[in-house]
Amino acid sequence: VRESVIKFGNFYYKVRLNNITVQDVTKDSLNNNYYQLLNVQFIIDIKYKDSVKETLNPSGITQITNKGNKDVPCILTITVSQSMIDLVIQGLTDKPFTVKNLNSGDVLIIDGENQTISIDGVNKFNDVENFWEFPRIKVGSNSVSFSKSYFTANISYKPTFV
Repeated sequence: VRESVIKFGNFYYKVRLNNITVQDVTKDSLNNNYYQLLNVQFIIDIKYKDSVKETLNPSGITQITNKGNKDVPCILTITVSQSMIDLVIQGLTDKPFTVKNLNSGDVLIIDGENQTISIDGVNKFNDVENFWEFPRIKVGSNSVSFSKSYFTANISYKPTFV
């Protein structure tokens, strides 16, 4: 195992293997069993908490506070209730971007973690305009808004610390 994720307490640690040492065989004086100690040293790349999921207000501005100390990718899920020619999304990238051709019943997923855009598993990247980066939640307060309100939406992200 060269890279892994280990959970201790409330944090997950993304780690890389640095060093392994094995001590000589030792006899336990209490029960006469033999044992060896394995020492494993990891380098921690980042630590993060369980995913946070928040419901967004489609007809206003939603404030999201990233309590970590690093900007993090997020996953935006939009369930469309009425067909829309376009939907402008603001506050998850440096500039607003537009998703086109949304039909009633579509479940749009813009996944900043895996860098995909899909509806029901089908690639939707060609229907997005002015999209230069995948969505993220910046450290501190974030204001998210939409040009229309014919949907329900939620966002999930992992507060991350370096």
